[in-house]
Amino acid sequence: MQKTNSNNTLIHPVENEKSWKEPVYDGFVSREEFINRTGIFVTPEYFRYIYDSEWTDKAKKSGTTVDEFIDNYEDEHMGEVVETPLQGTFKYLVMDDCVSCGGDYEDLHYEPNIWEIANSLARESSYWKDSKRKAIETYQNALDDLNKNLKNDAMNFRLALSEPTTEIPS
Repeated sequence: MQKTNSNNTLIHPVENEKSWKEPVYDGFVSREEFINRTGIFVTPEYFRYIYDSEWTDKAKKSGTTVDEFIDNYEDEHMGEVVETPLQGTFKYLVMDDCVSCGGDYEDLHYEPNIWEIANSLARESSYWKDSKRKAIETYQNALDDLNKNLKNDAMNFRLALSEPTTEIPS
């Protein structure tokens, strides 16, 4: 049974060139297109899992096309899809850029829908997680280089102590 959500755009593509860019997977749909077509919201992290594990490791290898995968995702997905009815009014402060999608759209007076607000929060979270990962990798590489240099220096120092010399180290 096809679950394509062709009537309604739930999340509009982020327009601002300066905003954080999500990974693009060759030969696959964007996360926004996935959400718009399936009607299922996923974070950038979970979308990476869908691409790596559900699409690349399983569906693609079995000969399924991208369109078939997307159109039948809800019926064939191994996890439970939860539907939460939305009621009431969601209030937020326009100055809270993470919630108001500030910086995501060129129109300064753009009023995001609840899907786009959730998307903005998920993108913000992903940005900071990626930034932390990159910082940790950078520091780890620097520590590894420092340890390597310290080991070499210690070894050279031991060698220098074991060899008699009349030279004064500079």
